[in-house]
Amino acid sequence: MKRTTGRKTPHAEGFAAHAADVADLEALLEFVKAYYDFDEIPYRSEKIRTALGILLRDPSLGRVWIIRYGRKAVGHAILTFGYDLEFNGRQATITELFIAPEYRSRRLGSKMIRLIEGTCRQLGIGALELQVERDNVRAQSLYRKLGFRGHNRIPIAKCCAPARVETILHSRSGHRTTRTGLIDPIPQGSQLLSWLWQHSMLPGSRGRSYLLRLS
Repeated sequence: MKRTTGRKTPHAEGFAAHAADVADLEALLEFVKAYYDFDEIPYRSEKIRTALGILLRDPSLGRVWIIRYGRKAVGHAILTFGYDLEFNGRQATITELFIAPEYRSRRLGSKMIRLIEGTCRQLGIGALELQVERDNVRAQSLYRKLGFRGHNRIPIAKCCAPARVETILHSRSGHRTTRTGLIDPIPQGSQLLSWLWQHSMLPGSRGRSYLLRLS
């Protein structure tokens, strides 16, 4: 017979998570938006909708879950797959783990991570990584308790998507026409200034202005 201490553990009993699919897209986007707002990450609605839709349709890219407390959806988790020789091949990254503020301190995050660890073992994934903000001491403490260890490295990133350049043509009558093209690779620093100067010297360039956007 299983012994009991008589102590109630309601925090552990309410956790549930289900693998998300395309039907969950709208609900997931609400949580993603809340997560981005919380971490002060720029939220590009259409870009994120497209990327999340691709992830939900292609299990080779990763897994997505909706986290529940009882019957209520209270957060989400996203796991993406990679490959790293340091970890003997397949590795995975928890790119997003979000619990609505009013449902924190209920051990939902730690239970979700344990579920993700089990998924990684089933898939033969050798290492699990995540990133955390430097000032999020509470989250760092949780991850250490769960066995994560930091590296003496600084993650840096660069956008590899081509830049979208809009050429705005101004006529003497005040009419404005916009043409769109791509620049790849993206000019950086003095190279960008040189690119703009070269294009300003082209025949017919008078009355043009340029607007660069990342795709």
